Amino acid sequence: TEVFKGDRVVADGVERSLGDVTATEVVGGLVSSTDPFGDGSLLAKLEFENNVTDTTGGFTWTATSITYGAGKYSNSAIFNGNGSTVKSNVAVLPLDIFTVSLWVKHITLKTNGMLFSQYLGSSDAGRTLVRTTSTGKLEIGGSGGTMTIITADPMVTGVWQNVIVEKDSVNGWRFFVDNILVATSNGTINIQNTSTEVGGDLDWGAVNTING
Repeated sequence: TEVFKGDRVVADGVERSLGDVTATEVVGGLVSSTDPFGDGSLLAKLEFENNVTDTTGGFTWTATSITYGAGKYSNSAIFNGNGSTVKSNVAVLPLDIFTVSLWVKHITLKTNGMLFSQYLGSSDAGRTLVRTTSTGKLEIGGSGGTMTIITADPMVTGVWQNVIVEKDSVNGWRFFVDNILVATSNGTINIQNTSTEVGGDLDWGAVNTING
């Protein structure tokens, strides 16, 4: 899981962030795993190497009911579908422009399976979230704004997929799955400057955790 300040996706949808790949697998040769673009834009990076240490050192995360197993490239966090989460008690998303990149492998697809969220409580006026719907599709939504994006196709189970959410001043919101642009919107969401969770949202309820 990576959070960048600014636009980190090129026009054809190819991910420009490292994802969880090693430095030697990045086109163009070796790059820094904590500052891949040399501009300080990587704000947070969770590699889940048997811990929730932020590689950038920028944020402190707390794991709840997390185990670890084989990942896309090395290890990964395993969320149990009922109460697992990784949380930062301060907001990670900037309020203006950002890119979030996640690798996810669902065991089952759940209604309100939260991949990423930033808000406190289900009724807060400012929030943003990325979750699976009742039909397994991905949704970006929130309150206090005019936007909800839902992908045309559902996620799949048993396969690693790369999900990228991008917000910038030129393209608005863009949703990529496996390097393919799948949805866009010029709508708005109020982004609350509170806490951030990956893989679940215990402020909304334990059942809103992904299973994978």
